Amino acid sequence: MSLQDELQERLFVIAQELDFAQRYYALVAETSGSTPCDSLTADEIRAALESTGRTFRFNKRERFYATREAEAPGELGLNLTVSGVVEFILVVETPAGHVGLTFPGLARALLYRVGSPVAVDPRYPRVRYGDADELRRVLEGGFALYAELAEAIAASGIVGKQARK
Repeated sequence: MSLQDELQERLFVIAQELDFAQRYYALVAETSGSTPCDSLTADEIRAALESTGRTFRFNKRERFYATREAEAPGELGLNLTVSGVVEFILVVETPAGHVGLTFPGLARALLYRVGSPVAVDPRYPRVRYGDADELRRVLEGGFALYAELAEAIAASGIVGKQARK
């Protein structure tokens, strides 16, 4: 097993201990009845992001917003599509390379490791928002889950000294 594989495995163990899959699917379920909003302006999206208290940069080429921890554990990128869906991407940079996944990918990987204790429908679950207020609530819920995961990753030593700032 390569070092990168070992670190990926440690990430899975950490996420499993935090009940990440169940909690992410609960966040998805909270908004499953929302009709995706594709009419928010850039200013409304920016205001929702600012409500998190984090600093974001916009990647024009790949069209996503990203925020990084000042000290490790890595980077959480946030993809906002025009269809009213938020995709959280956890990128953990380690000395052996990147081991992070999207939140849906991490949740599904964990479910497959232990069986399927929750319904896996949709196959690639993403959190919806129907308006600017719901987007703020979605961001709040996603970042609460991320904060616990990030703290555990930082404490585990997975990231090492090569983490991006």
